[in-house]
Amino acid sequence: MSVKKRTASLFLVTALATAGLGAAGTAASAQAALAPCTGKSGLHITAKGESGGKAWANVLNCGATRLVTLDINNGPDPLCRTIAKGDTARITAPTIFGSVRKAKYC
Repeated sequence: MSVKKRTASLFLVTALATAGLGAAGTAASAQAALAPCTGKSGLHITAKGESGGKAWANVLNCGATRLVTLDINNGPDPLCRTIAKGDTARITAPTIFGSVRKAKYC
């Protein structure tokens, strides 16, 4: 085999291998994005608190993309907002005496 053919073959194999690794990396990153939801379903509060007259919670949605709100103890529930599957969003509610009880679907 000539040097040109060997070089072309090596280049082709390297290009195909790199493309294959790129596709595998994309699949791995998609799985990593949903990693917090592995083995879970529904809504999960990852952190919550109260500051400046507002109750807040970081809500992880491990279910389907849906409208989500907070259940506030001794106060009105905030407006619903869409959270995609695998995403986390901070939801806040103005309240003086209330606290976050749980996250819920609208």
